[in-house]
Amino acid sequence: GVKTIAALPRAFELVRQNVLRMIWDLLVFFLVAFGLGFVLFTPFILFFPSETDALSRTLVVVSLIAPAVVVPPVLSIAITLLYY
Repeated sequence: GVKTIAALPRAFELVRQNVLRMIWDLLVFFLVAFGLGFVLFTPFILFFPSETDALSRTLVVVSLIAPAVVVPPVLSIAITLLYY
């Protein structure tokens, strides 16, 4: 509500003098998230090739779900710690 809208000018004021640092930190966070997603996705493709179509589909689904479950909390924690 009102507190959220009132907090926006304060957030802009805090960031105003450190814009480049904020951009750099966010870029690093997103690169770490991308790398983590890639690291979680790659083993399923490289080490678990399957001969059957059903198993292949299952591994693709698992390899897509694992990064989707692990990466967002890591990114959220990193961005939260940026403000503390």
